[in-house]
Amino acid sequence: MVSRIRAGVSMPILQLVLATAFWGCLFSVGKLVSPFLPPFALTFARYGLAALLLLPFAWREFGRVDRQDVPRLVVVGLLSSLFFNAFLFFGLKFAPAGDAVLAPAIVPILTTALGALFLRERPSGAKVASLAVSVVGVVLVFSAAMQGEAGPSRLVGDVLNFGAALCWSGYLILCAPLGLRYSPLLLTSVTCLAGTIGGLPFAVWEGGLGRFLALPAVAWLEVLYIAVMGSVGAFLLWSRGSQAVGPARAATFMNLVPIFGLLSSIVLLKERLGLQQLFGIALVLLGVWGATFASRAALSGMRVGEPAIAGR
Repeated sequence: MVSRIRAGVSMPILQLVLATAFWGCLFSVGKLVSPFLPPFALTFARYGLAALLLLPFAWREFGRVDRQDVPRLVVVGLLSSLFFNAFLFFGLKFAPAGDAVLAPAIVPILTTALGALFLRERPSGAKVASLAVSVVGVVLVFSAAMQGEAGPSRLVGDVLNFGAALCWSGYLILCAPLGLRYSPLLLTSVTCLAGTIGGLPFAVWEGGLGRFLALPAVAWLEVLYIAVMGSVGAFLLWSRGSQAVGPARAATFMNLVPIFGLLSSIVLLKERLGLQQLFGIALVLLGVWGATFASRAALSGMRVGEPAIAGR
């Protein structure tokens, strides 16, 4: 029985970790491609290519969607694609990229609060303590970088980054009941379709669509990574993992996004980490491990064959 529980928990954890790894690398890859494409053009390319890959496999499932769920699906799709990216990309215009990576770290706090308000979730003491450890780690990682760079412009950027985190938290909460009725393939397709349709007018207004004709080969590879791994792969993995462990528990893993973002910046952008940042990374990983241990402890008290309830 114990081995079955461990196997049932380990796979969703692996899916969530891989999803955060793919998302974390988006910051560095996005910075590499930013000289070639403006924000909304990149958003349109990201979700347009992803939609082309997914819709041939998911279009039949759209016919089984309950009409009452259509408004929620539209909102979920726009929150996780257009609105999140808009806040994030415009936040990068006012604040350093390191501040933007902080946005995912705020998600666990917001999701836990929203889950308590709207899903009536009651986080355990172990979950709260683990979350606090991760937050301390994130603060340590970025506090050194934030010293010496301040001003109204940066404050505007950080407010926009907070808006991005709020959009993602709203997506997690609103998507929770949908995940009980629809497949990760359908939910991911909705996100990509919403990002494509919603982003097209802004990409035209921005005037960046013509730049696709002049993209070098390396930039196309970066766009393909953002579309295939950062959108299709990450959203599918996240949807499956989140359905298994619930939105509040899954949100804890968002603390790994800044870590993978920093690690990818070392590899791709040749940036360096200090001892304080390394210590902060260790605290983040400790906090995520603590939340995972709490989830395993909760599952070990369940009867074999008892379905896991999202957000339980």
